[in-house]
Amino acid sequence: MLSNKYVNNSDFVILGMIMGAAGATVYYNLRLRHPTLDMPIIDYDLALLFQPMLMLGISIGVAFNVMFADWMVTVLLIILFIGKANIEGSIFTLINLHDRFHFRKKN
Repeated sequence: MLSNKYVNNSDFVILGMIMGAAGATVYYNLRLRHPTLDMPIIDYDLALLFQPMLMLGISIGVAFNVMFADWMVTVLLIILFIGKANIEGSIFTLINLHDRFHFRKKN
């Protein structure tokens, strides 16, 4: 029932609504203070620390999207997420073993 003309226009409306909501949220949070410390709720030093890694991730993602086919990007993402889940599980297991070992050593 809808032609492509209306669908394309709705994309811009949705993107505008998302951008407006994000801008309003940032504007609202600029005035807020931390509940217990005397500092703003937004940590600007931490935000600046994230920017280089964010740009690197975007650059790598765009390069992979251009180099690989769509199905291959999907397979690589699945492998990445499964590997990340396995590594996180292993790290938590090691931390638990480390804590138990040191608890036994103290007693």
